[in-house]
Amino acid sequence: MFSNIQHYQTTILSWILFVWVFFFWLDISLLEIFTVFFTVISLDYLLVNGYYISRNSKFPYSWVNAAFGICFFLRSEDLIIYIFAWALAIFWKHFIRIWGRHFFNPSNMAVFLSLCLFPQFTWVNTLQWWNYTGAAWWEYFTMIFSVIALGIFISTRVRKILHYEYFFTYLLPFFLIHSVLFFMIPYYESLTSYFVFFNISFFIFVFFMISDPKTIPTRNFSRLLYSSILVLHFYVLQFFINESYAILWSLFFSTMLLPVIWSLEQKESIKFVSIFLMFYNILLFIVMLLCLSLYWQPDLVFDNVCNQLVCK
Repeated sequence: MFSNIQHYQTTILSWILFVWVFFFWLDISLLEIFTVFFTVISLDYLLVNGYYISRNSKFPYSWVNAAFGICFFLRSEDLIIYIFAWALAIFWKHFIRIWGRHFFNPSNMAVFLSLCLFPQFTWVNTLQWWNYTGAAWWEYFTMIFSVIALGIFISTRVRKILHYEYFFTYLLPFFLIHSVLFFMIPYYESLTSYFVFFNISFFIFVFFMISDPKTIPTRNFSRLLYSSILVLHFYVLQFFINESYAILWSLFFSTMLLPVIWSLEQKESIKFVSIFLMFYNILLFIVMLLCLSLYWQPDLVFDNVCNQLVCK
């Protein structure tokens, strides 16, 4: 068995990407995939190890995993966009830091800024894996249960190898809060639209993007409150932009809070960070209620799918 958690992640994500491309027709070419991985690995290897190979040189597994995030969620017909995304991710990781730590999730940040800077040339696939109506075939359900099982497996390995528990304090609360609000905030949602929204891409986002141990709070209670912030950010953002963009943007805006959270977590008492996170949750909840009063309840049913940042 692997002793490095990143080996598990690389193996699992490689399998997901392979199945996605060859059996579920992921809208990305092999050239684009090769370009992302080759350039990410090469540049990060040089930045970490210098411009020569030695016995102590380290293979950049973390950046292999970051490249998966770009391949999974960023779409463009221009190869240069993918090159820009990986370069931006690596630059941000190595040069934009707080107390020696990068606080933005690299692949999420690269996708977010690429979508913002080049809205006419980039998009996010709103519906993938053939699940357009909620009436999917056995292949889809096999894949979604596989992704969930592998995600839970990764969380158990993180707990055993890194002694870091985040499934029950972070990932599961995030999913449960999202599920509850899904039936409370929108005007009307059925079980069919529930399964369309909480699809394979959603669980890849949960288990392999928001779960980066280096870009989440360090304390259990902080992670619990932080998971609620992620969800509330989404429900505020979806009033103004495409839902598929909003879920990626919710992570970007939430990670901007991490320097403050980490700073407060260093205090001897947990009450400082708890007060801050509860206050921020209340603030987001008030903003969400204000949006509901101004724009009424949204409709998240995917019956008018578009690839634009703001759908008309």
